This record gives sequence, structure tokens and C-alpha cells, in this order.
Amino acid sequence: MTVFVLFLPKSEEDFLKFHRNIYYVSAFLGGRGLFSDAQIQEVKDANRIEDVIREYIKLKPSGSGFTGLCPFHPDKNPSLSVSVSKQIFKCFSCNTGGDVIHFISKYQNISYYEAVRFLADRAGLKIAEDNAYVSKKDEIRKKITLANREAARFFYSQLVKEEAPKKYFRGRGITAECIRKFGLGFAPNEWSALTDHLVEKGYSAEFLEQAGLSVKSSSGNAIDKFRNRVMIPIFDVNGNVIAFGGRVMDDSKPKYMNSSETDLYTKGNHLYGLNFAKRSANKQRAIMVEGYMDCIALQNRGIDYAVASLGTALTVNQAKLLKRYFDEVVLCYDSDDAGINATQRAIPILESAGLRVKVMSVPDGKDPDEYLKKHSPDEFTALAENSATAVEYRINVLERRFPSDKMDTKTRFFNGSVDVLASIEDKTTRDMYIEWFAKKYSISRDSLVFDVNRQARVLAEEKSKEEEQRMRSEMNRRSRDEQKDRSDGQNSEEGPKQTDEADKDGYKYEIEHFTGGKNLAKKLFQLEATISVLLSEDVASAQKYSKKIFDETFEFTDTRKLYNRLKKAAEGGDTDYGFGLLLDGADNDLASLLVSLEKETGLTSDIGAAVDELLKKIRIVHYDAEVAKIRQELRFAGNDEKKRAEYMQKINEILKEKRTVK
Repeated sequence: MTVFVLFLPKSEEDFLKFHRNIYYVSAFLGGRGLFSDAQIQEVKDANRIEDVIREYIKLKPSGSGFTGLCPFHPDKNPSLSVSVSKQIFKCFSCNTGGDVIHFISKYQNISYYEAVRFLADRAGLKIAEDNAYVSKKDEIRKKITLANREAARFFYSQLVKEEAPKKYFRGRGITAECIRKFGLGFAPNEWSALTDHLVEKGYSAEFLEQAGLSVKSSSGNAIDKFRNRVMIPIFDVNGNVIAFGGRVMDDSKPKYMNSSETDLYTKGNHLYGLNFAKRSANKQRAIMVEGYMDCIALQNRGIDYAVASLGTALTVNQAKLLKRYFDEVVLCYDSDDAGINATQRAIPILESAGLRVKVMSVPDGKDPDEYLKKHSPDEFTALAENSATAVEYRINVLERRFPSDKMDTKTRFFNGSVDVLASIEDKTTRDMYIEWFAKKYSISRDSLVFDVNRQARVLAEEKSKEEEQRMRSEMNRRSRDEQKDRSDGQNSEEGPKQTDEADKDGYKYEIEHFTGGKNLAKKLFQLEATISVLLSEDVASAQKYSKKIFDETFEFTDTRKLYNRLKKAAEGGDTDYGFGLLLDGADNDLASLLVSLEKETGLTSDIGAAVDELLKKIRIVHYDAEVAKIRQELRFAGNDEKKRAEYMQKINEILKEKRTVK
């Protein structure tokens, strides 16, 4: 355990140190200490968790909540559950969960403090930290943002003065309006024009190097990173200048130069032009190109839903960012080998983010900028609308590499196409593509179905093994963590925690050894758990039934613990009373069952009547268990008629009592 010791201040200097220590403790706690509980609650109230998560992944209604594919691990079967009433989320595969702030912190890979700030900005809230100090990293980011803004103004002012860069932009068909929209500029052919300008504005040379605007020369002096280049400011999704790209105006090398990564800028987390594209009237489709000049050219011609991947291989974070604003993406990369490979890599990344993917081919291998110099925006839009699906594209690429009209390459083309078709997980979609492929290439449909389904089984087995390995690794990790926790508990002053046999083996052991058999045990466990799920919705009902339901009501240790947890919270007036209490400490299987039950019972109007009905059903199951137990003994009675008669009499008596319950 980490212990912080804070000393009371005696002087002004000690007072400042004291406040810094307070901040560091807050930062260690994830930034939560920088805001009051009231502020955090205000942010959560203004950001409904289902609305926020829906901006990142698709959610489907399920009971009183929603389910979706978990973005925190490879997920094909929806394992993320969102509770509307509790305003929490939980994945029952990777065990990630929490409130809306935790979701944003995890999804955006930012601190708790930054997540609160992010959500406050999203809701238009103005909140101030309780502590006078903000994080050092946040301070640096703000400072770099201001320096970048000043640098962008400087580059724009230089463009106005110089004829060569203006001529370059005119030659590319970029209008004055487009120059202003994108803040395009020019870095003069001088050693330290920008550096000198920013130093005059109060920035140190060391900071400008940290911000990626200056570099150190061989003599140790700070000089400009960008010289004699047209300059393209790179914006984040909110329109802040976070970096720059520079392009030469002739054929010299390197053609492009980009900002290095800083505390503010990680190129794999941003998409060029998205700050404009997100405001497009076309909310269904984005066109993704490779470079910012192509993106500018498209937006300059009115295709305002174009974005660029900043010259890097597409990342998962970029795909997730794009999914916040669009449902479909049309890839428009170069048609050379590098562009084809980049497209093939991008397709599964985009699909895993929930995007529909299409791939367009520009005639004659031209890039979008070249094409638009000779064709209208409507013609380009038509190309985008008639783009190939991801499956069609992959098969087209195979056919170009292995022509299907030649015997020596036809087999390789066919085998590769079988792999593509087998990778389609949705069976209906796969069948449609099988029909299309068989007809297009005059291949026996039955033979194709056999080969594709066989390969699909192979892929499914491989995926299952990978998932099994991942789960095994996760279980091993948890086992090590639990072992460490037990070790820590044994070494603490409290000594080792005592556990009974039921705790060691858990409810699965109890179900396995229930006298009435496993099927009845599972039914009984579910009924007992449902009682707690229902009562978690209404504290008054829980208080009422605390006098009717006792430990003896529950057959299983875990369901007894669930109820007692609620009972204690209800009697103690716990402000955190609710369904979330049941999930605390529950393993994946139990938590998954609880969420499923919560969805099923979410529309229950009369909780009292529902609980009474459950108590009746529990009694009936106990009667059935007694009958099952006696029937087991009856098997061993053999031909002993007297003993068989005794057993049958017991069964009839139990069934008679059971009928009185109904």
C-alpha cells in the first residue's frame, strides 16, 4: 500500500509545497480529487452513458438496457452491457466496467481528470478544479496548443507576403477561401524565422524543441524545423492546431515533412480533416484518402466528408474516432502495391470498429487530386457510390495477381477467394457472396459451398483457440492477482482471511452437488438470484422483505450473500443502493447472469407480487428436489416391495404438500 505523508505548512514556501503535494495525491488517485463530488455528478448527469457509448459503438436495446460489441477486446458476440437505470457499463468477457467517465478514460486512453474535462466540454459545462494546480502534462498541452496557434498565424502571414507559395496553391486549384478555411501557410526559407518570432512572444527555445517547432542545429542553436515549404496545420477533431505538415513546392526530397509526436500530438489518434467532415450534411459516408493534400483537394471541390490518415498505417484509434461520426467509409488509397497493402490492412480495422467498408478505384491509377482536375465532383461522387465492397475488392486484387483465365494461376486465385469468402462471419451475407462468385466465375456452387464452409470451420477453430488462449491468459493473470491479494491479506495486521468450504468452491460446486440434480439446482439458483435483482430496484421493498426473507431462504452461498448485501445497504440507508451493489465482487459468469436477469425483470411493475411468486417457485423446486432425491433411493430398493411402498408414500405426501403451494 502506498502512503502519502503531508506536513502542515509553516511558511509561504511550505504552503506552496503543501498544495503541490495535495495535487500529486489527487493525480495519483486518477485526477478525481481535482473535482468535487457535486461537479463529477453534474458531469455524469449531463452525459447519459447510453448516449455517450452510442457515439463509439452500436448499441441494441436489450431489456431495460443495451448491449453491444465491447471495444476493449476483440469481440464478435455482444458482451458489453449498458444499464440505463444504474448508468454503468460492464463487459462480461474482459471484465471492464464503470460509469461514463471510466468509459471515456478507457476508450480515449486518457486520465480520469482528462475524461471529466472531455465530458464537460461535450456537454458545454464550465467546471473549475477544486485544486489551484492543474496537471503538468495538461499545462504543457495547453502551452503547445497556444504556440501552434501562433505558429499557424505566422505561416499564414508569410504566405500573404510571398508569391511562390500562392502560385503553387493556385496551380493545384486551391482557392483563397480554401486557404483560409484550412489555415494554409508558408515557412520562409530562413534558418530561424519562426523560432525568433516565438521567442519574442515569450517561448523558450527549449520549449519550442519540445513542441516540435524547432530543432537544434549542429552548433547547438535552435532553428526552424520547417523551411521553404507550404504549411498545412493539422487540427484535432475540435479544431485545435496540434501539429503541422510541410510540403516542398518542387521535386526535392523529402517531399513531405510532418511534426514529430509531442505531449499534444500522437498521429495515430487523429484524422486530418475530421474537424470539418464531422459537420458535413453527409452523415452516412466518409471518404478516406492517404494524404492531407488529397483531402484538401476533395473538400475544396465540395466533397466535405473527406478525411486523411496522416500518412501513417491506419490505427484502431483512428477507426474508432471515425465511427463516432460515420457509418460507412470509402477507402481511396493509391493503386500501387503500397496503396493496395495499406487498403488490405485497413479493411479489418475499420470493420472491427463497426464501419461498413467500400473501396473505390480512381480510373487510370490517378489520385483524387489529379482526377478532380479533369472531372467534376459529381463524377467523383458517382465513383464513390459505385465502389466495390470490401469482399469484392479483395477478390479483385486476387484476380489481378492471379488471373483466373490462366490455368497456372487459376487454382491460387480460387483458393485465395475461398479464404476471403470463408472469413465472412454472417452466414446470410456469405451465402450471397457465394452465389455472386459462382455465377461470375462459372464455378459449381455446391463445390464452392463445400470448400468455403470447410475453410470457415478451420477459421472458426483457429479463432476459438486464440480466444481460449486469451481467456486462459486472463484467468492466469487473475489467479496470480488473487494469490497476491491472499498473500497480502495473510501478511497484514488482520491476519489471513477465513473462508469456508462453500466460499472456496463457489456456487458452481454447490450446483454440482445439489441433492436434486444439476438442472433443478440451476433453476433454483436463478430464482434465488432474481429475488435480489428485483429488490435492488426498490429500497422500500427490500426493507419490507427483510422481515420475510432470511438466510434459510437461500440454498446457495452466493445468492445468500447477494441478498444480505442489499439488506445491509437498505437498512443502513446506503446512497449507493441499487443493482450495482450486486455486481461488486461478482465473477464474470455470475455478473453475466445478473445482468441477464435484470433485463428480464426490468419491466416488472409490482415488485412485491413478483417476489412472492418467486418464493412460491423456490418452495416448489425444493419439493421437486426432495422427490428427485427419493426417486434416486428408489432405484436401489430392488425388489423390496415394502421399501418401495415407503418411498412411494413419501413421494405422494410431498406432491400433496406441493399442490397446496400452487
